[in-house]
Amino acid sequence: YIDMLEGYNGYLLVEKPIVSTKEQTERLWNIPLERKSRIKVNYNLLYSSVTRCIKEILSDNQIGLPISFDVHTCQGLAHKEDYKNTWRSNIRESFGVMELVGVHYINLAISLFGKIDHSIIDCFWKADYKAGPPDTVFLRLKMSSDICVNLFHSYAGPFFIRMMLMGTDGYWEYDGSNTHLHYPRNTFDNNNRFTTPPLVKRETFEFSHIWKESLFKSVNAFLDGIRFSGIFDPAEFEIALASMEPVFESRNQCL
Repeated sequence: YIDMLEGYNGYLLVEKPIVSTKEQTERLWNIPLERKSRIKVNYNLLYSSVTRCIKEILSDNQIGLPISFDVHTCQGLAHKEDYKNTWRSNIRESFGVMELVGVHYINLAISLFGKIDHSIIDCFWKADYKAGPPDTVFLRLKMSSDICVNLFHSYAGPFFIRMMLMGTDGYWEYDGSNTHLHYPRNTFDNNNRFTTPPLVKRETFEFSHIWKESLFKSVNAFLDGIRFSGIFDPAEFEIALASMEPVFESRNQCL
């Protein structure tokens, strides 16, 4: 659609993914900066309260230097009787859970921790239906900031979500309902052995609401950007493109 609207001088709010092939990525990398500054790509979570928590922890150095970021998500979609007849299981339409779920967290990782230096991808078919794209993926990212990001996503298990950010002086975790912030590292028991740092802060954010919250705020950010500045940060457009690179790598590796 962006190619079709080459002469369009207005603004575009695009739902992810902005590209489906490496060739499309290369074309959009080379569009003029002015056009990039008029396009905003929506990814879930970027404007959510959970992401706000992570950004505050990082900016305030609450857990020291970040070491790793881990995400586990599951839902049993691949076990549904009609799964094999949906576009989600059609390899010509998408790369399954990697593209439909994983890409949101890849985008989040790049937004928080910088570019991806390299990645390792493992793909699996854990449900009975094997003709579609992999229903389970494990992605390990080494970021340019020396942070390790581990992403596990599956359509073959019970509903489950966990996020955990580990730092040199504490950690933060999210269980799909509540966040827990623990620090400092130097917490000892009566025998002067390290023990779990105390809970410093707890907040409640139901996962079923935060993606809707983020979508709503994304639309507002799009409208506010037009109203107040007239341009968007082109770096966000380039992050949106870079978020699909591990998806293309996994297609080449797993199929």
